[in-house]
Amino acid sequence: MEFKEGKIQNQDLAEVVETVKRCIKTYDIVVTPLDLYFYYFPDDNPDLHECFESIRKELVPKG
Repeated sequence: MEFKEGKIQNQDLAEVVETVKRCIKTYDIVVTPLDLYFYYFPDDNPDLHECFESIRKELVPKG
């Protein structure tokens, strides 16, 4: 992935999101958005944090 001044390109972000979703579903792992956020991107990046929050909400079982 290309990093520029602590930011990542939108298409790279989308790729990360899909990879994360696939890993979570494949390995049935439970992680928090902050776990992923700090593991992959230690630099402060609110957009990425918000993105992982949306992933978490999508993957949480409803009911």
